[in-house]
Amino acid sequence: MRWDSQSLGPVGPGEFIPVAEQSGRIIRLGKWVLDAALAQRKQWQQRVPGDFKIAINMSAQEFHEPDLVDSIAERLEAHGLAPNLLEIEITERTAMRDPEFAIATLKKLKALGVCLSIDDFGTGYSSLAYLRSMPVDRLKMDISFVSEIGRSREGESICAFIVDLSRMLGIDVVAEGVETQLQKDFLTDLGCKYAQGYLLGKPMSADALDQQLESMNY
Repeated sequence: MRWDSQSLGPVGPGEFIPVAEQSGRIIRLGKWVLDAALAQRKQWQQRVPGDFKIAINMSAQEFHEPDLVDSIAERLEAHGLAPNLLEIEITERTAMRDPEFAIATLKKLKALGVCLSIDDFGTGYSSLAYLRSMPVDRLKMDISFVSEIGRSREGESICAFIVDLSRMLGIDVVAEGVETQLQKDFLTDLGCKYAQGYLLGKPMSADALDQQLESMNY
């Protein structure tokens, strides 16, 4: 999400998302995001092979909406997309705010067939017992730990622990905020197979991604 305001100029999501949450407009905004993402994925249906997923972040308010699962199922059907092409990310803090509720809701979403991720992992004080009960596909290692690679042994140790924990739980781990080759090489040596960050790609428009897909012979 990016907001190019006529009066304020470019406003990043870190600034306007909290305002949307405080004002109660995040629910309406989130529904628009879901529709826009699914519509875009449908456009790529014919040219992108396999189960290339499109991921959306979901706020705590959205996650606690009573009709969440039915609403997602309805939009997937409306766009003619299989559920496994959608990935939903919630933060660790959202999951830990009410763990029993989170487990029940995540199980319903998993039954629907969507992919599930815990974002900003390592910052929300997860209970291992609760984490084992959550049917998630990925843990996304928070950028605050990745940024410590090459600078702090403690940060590097936490990265190694998260990779090992994911392996023990049998789920994937994604490193967030990878910006240097040193970080990428360190994470690769740990056995982390997936990463996102400016080293690999910066935020871009759908048209720009179209050009990138063409260059990759998709």
